Amino acid sequence: MNVGTYSDDGAKNSLDFTGVDAGTYNITLHVNDTTASQTFEVTVKNAGDVSASFGETSYSVARGDVVPVTVDLKNTNDATVQVGSDDSNFNMSVYVKDGSDDANDGQVTFYVNTYKTTSGTASDVIYGDGSGDTVTPSWVTPASGGLDKPLAVTGNDIYRLRVDANGDGTPDGASALSVSSRHTGNAQTWIAPSDLDGADNATELTALATQRSSVAYGDHVVVQVKDTNGIFGAVDTLNSGEDLTDIQGLSLTFVEQNPEQNKDAVKFNTTADGVSLISDSDNQTLYAVVDTSKLADNSGIEESNVKGDWKATFKVAENYGVSPDDDQTVRTSFSVEEATVEVNGGDDVSVAPADNQTISGTTNLAPGTAVTLQASSGAFFENQPDLTVGENGEFSAMFDFSKYDNGTEFSVKAIAGDHTGSVDGMLNQNAGTTTTTTTTTTTTTTTTSSKTTTSSSETTTSSSKTTTSSEESTTSNDDGQPGFGVAISVVALLAAALLALRREN
Repeated sequence: MNVGTYSDDGAKNSLDFTGVDAGTYNITLHVNDTTASQTFEVTVKNAGDVSASFGETSYSVARGDVVPVTVDLKNTNDATVQVGSDDSNFNMSVYVKDGSDDANDGQVTFYVNTYKTTSGTASDVIYGDGSGDTVTPSWVTPASGGLDKPLAVTGNDIYRLRVDANGDGTPDGASALSVSSRHTGNAQTWIAPSDLDGADNATELTALATQRSSVAYGDHVVVQVKDTNGIFGAVDTLNSGEDLTDIQGLSLTFVEQNPEQNKDAVKFNTTADGVSLISDSDNQTLYAVVDTSKLADNSGIEESNVKGDWKATFKVAENYGVSPDDDQTVRTSFSVEEATVEVNGGDDVSVAPADNQTISGTTNLAPGTAVTLQASSGAFFENQPDLTVGENGEFSAMFDFSKYDNGTEFSVKAIAGDHTGSVDGMLNQNAGTTTTTTTTTTTTTTTTSSKTTTSSSETTTSSSKTTTSSEESTTSNDDGQPGFGVAISVVALLAAALLALRREN
């Protein structure tokens, strides 16, 4: 029994067990012109029944969108799928084959584009996922190829799906495809940093974007059209260099809201430099990403016109192939501002000559923007890179000034891309400390009482009594008395009397 050969360079070849009964066999490999050989064991099993089925009992899609259909193969690597029927006036035959070697996973996925049915090319309507599997579609009905409109809404009828793995015309598995009416949702504005390298899909973009309607010049405006379907069969098949204006009935326009006196409002659309589209059909969302700096650089719009208020309008017109009877529009507004970066609110910085001293700042640049804080003088240069702008435009860093003298003057600079902000600073050993001062008010009241006794041998005597009270606190002295004490009080009174006598003289 010869089931295969190996080439002399060691390349792998297939072994053919067609017609070999089930059982265990020893396979011996011989090397030409030598006595070397190797034997290994192979077990041959009965193949079992050939069958195929669909991954879902039914599939649904909005008219104008794309739906994936998965075929599961058992004991075979190919099958023929029927999409639609003659009764629905849409019938396509699709040959599917699982990829070889490592790509052979027992499944083939193909996509049905309900917008592209107007194309005369079957592969525009049904195509593979690029995984190495084979997907070969052909028209059955209409025989000439293509419909005169996108695939119709099903209503009470569905498009049948059948799969035959045995080639005998009898389906092994069945499913159904329903097509619903499309709709347009709403629009809102997000912003993203000027550096969006690598943000090529919706997941990467949304990780960097923040929902906000004001954007610093140089950053990105992101217009999100969400909860919208029926457009992705057209959008997702745009060729390189094409944009939304290449799809009849779809548009996204940006219009200046406060034009200069006696001048028309500035407008641009998705053809402008710096405007790109990112599709997220799984979440029924389309993103238009606008680099505000490139509008002035390459689109003929003055920088002064870019800065200001704008309104973005996404429109599905009546002449769109999957449109209802009237236009559908959604809008969102945003403003482009001059970029600002401030350290410590623009005030001078005062920090202690110690470790863990915080210097902070704010900016209107997008959250996630990279910032560097620097503190420098003739005595030192402290650099804190790799900071990022927070959700509210804040940024901060800790510095170690413990090695430098109190009173040292320095400057602080914040650098964010092409934008900077700076203030002066000083090392102040009292910075960040709180001094509490307690004020004590003492009130002295002198009361004189007189008592006279008449006697032939007695003299009239006058006595004085001094009372001292404290309103807030009591202080002890060496006499053990509260306040000033008796001895100090007497000295104070004598001093007052001498002063009065001196003034009289």
